[in-house]
Amino acid sequence: MAASFPHGQPHRDGCERVAPASHRRLDFVNPSRLHAIARIVLAYAVFGGLWIVLSDAALGLLPVDRTVQTQLSLYKGLAFVAATGLLLAWLLNRELRTRERDVAALRDSEARYRHLFDANPQPMWVYDRETLRFLAVNDAAVALYGWSRAEFMAMTIADIRPAEDVPRLREHLAQTAEEPRVESGPWRHRKRDGTPIDVEIHRHATRLQGRDAALVLALDVTEREKTRRAYQAQAERLKAYVSANPCIVYALTVGEDGFVPEWVSENVETLLGYPVEQALAAGWWSEHVHPDDRAAAAAAFDLLRDADTVSHDYRFRRSDGAWIWIHDQMRQQRDAQGRRGRVIGA
Repeated sequence: MAASFPHGQPHRDGCERVAPASHRRLDFVNPSRLHAIARIVLAYAVFGGLWIVLSDAALGLLPVDRTVQTQLSLYKGLAFVAATGLLLAWLLNRELRTRERDVAALRDSEARYRHLFDANPQPMWVYDRETLRFLAVNDAAVALYGWSRAEFMAMTIADIRPAEDVPRLREHLAQTAEEPRVESGPWRHRKRDGTPIDVEIHRHATRLQGRDAALVLALDVTEREKTRRAYQAQAERLKAYVSANPCIVYALTVGEDGFVPEWVSENVETLLGYPVEQALAAGWWSEHVHPDDRAAAAAAFDLLRDADTVSHDYRFRRSDGAWIWIHDQMRQQRDAQGRRGRVIGA
């Protein structure tokens, strides 16, 4: 897409956007102008050719002497000048009106896009993909980050990031340089007062002021990331507590053919010598219960149909072949209607 902020118009940051001289020199050869010139030249050529051929033929048919023919030729030439002048005036007027309508429609479209950009409630900006300098920012970006528009125009997109994140930014830009649309993040940004925020970036390739640019929409996800980090820290603490616990904690779900392993704490490998993936395999538990204890251990699960808590003891084979005694406590979870759900055991 191409950004539609008009050239030669004063922007809200106080800077006038003017098309580069190279683009003004090349404007003569743009397709719409060439088509307009071609239409005028073709109409002029057809009219002039027909005038010359038909008027000369008509003069040749008139029964007059040479002196009169000379005078008529002079009048014919003057009539040709007048007629072609009127024709050119009509053609130019038509093309100018068409161009004025096109320019008015373009300006109207640009004004609508500019309004959508400035009035967007999410921070947005356009930056030069070569220099990384800001070319335009909207009100929401000014409000969130705290810099004025004039200050933004003197900055690059690297300036709103912590210094240690800039190498990652440049690497990301190099890797996605050929992609027209990119969604990335979360990224760490900083406000004018130094406050850090987390944002997700939606970037679209565009052109502005005759340069390759990118239109960016930034979503502030600071609160979401705080919540995610808090949950992650809590999960890490819980994992550490469980790993240091001498009890193996597990969860089973009720399936059509009985209980299905859902989760087991990682200390199963430390205490019994089996990796988590193996401990979650179907049939793993019953295969390692001592043959003399399997019937009683299986019966304990049947007791969970009526009881909410069941405890039982059995022998279990570790990965090194040794038999150890296990004290297993299970609690049946039920929904509001009393239906059986998950079993939590330790």
